[in-house]
Order: sequence, then structure tokens, then C-alpha cells
Amino acid sequence: MMACVEGMEQEQHFLATLQQVARWQIKQEQLTLLDASGKPLARFEAVALR
Repeated sequence: MMACVEGMEQEQHFLATLQQVARWQIKQEQLTLLDASGKPLARFEAVALR
């Protein structure tokens, strides 16, 4: 059985970004992850699945 090689770079980048998160902010339907200087690292929006 082989592991999925494609897409691993994206996962590693995401995990590295998570390690830089110093705080988070929620405004309405959005979660923003921020670094120590307040720079947004990632933003997620809540959506209703049907």
C-alpha cells in the first residue's frame, strides 16, 4: 500500500502555519488565526452544509 504523495506539501504548510498562531479572533461567521504581531495567517468561514 502506498501513501498519497501529492498534497503532502499543503498539509505540511498548514501544520507549520498552525505552529505560528498566537491568538485567534471570531467575527460573525469567520475565524481568523493571527500571529504574535497580529498578522492574519489563515481565515475560515462557517458555512451550512446541506
